[in-house]
Amino acid sequence: MPTAKISLTATQFADINTTANTPRWTKAAAPVITDDAGGKVRISASDPNRIVARGPARIDLEFRILPAGQFFPAGIAYKQVAGASDKNCKSNFDLGSLTASTITNKMANSGSGDSAPRWEFFILIQDQNGALGIIDPEIENES
Repeated sequence: MPTAKISLTATQFADINTTANTPRWTKAAAPVITDDAGGKVRISASDPNRIVARGPARIDLEFRILPAGQFFPAGIAYKQVAGASDKNCKSNFDLGSLTASTITNKMANSGSGDSAPRWEFFILIQDQNGALGIIDPEIENES
């Protein structure tokens, strides 16, 4: 199965338990793709915070959280924002693995049926002191 490697660099951390900001997102630089899974994954030309995947084959999405050693992935969740047939995202995504610096998720591109469905995804990160933050780019299925 091809793997797309995507780096997400936190630029301004916001602790979801103490910040008064609404929404309480950690700011991150636009995603950077270091391996495009054989041309199946790219950054949207119209939105630098949107990852576009071309199916229908399964793709492993490996997210590396940077700066390394300063922030660590703690979890991932998806919410469909365009299309209607995979609201809870169980048809298109399933959790892979979690390490100290990466979180891998499997994108099935399998059950949507919508024209260019899109999902927000939320990566829960933790800093060295245990505080929690959320990074929230989007992913679009172009198949």
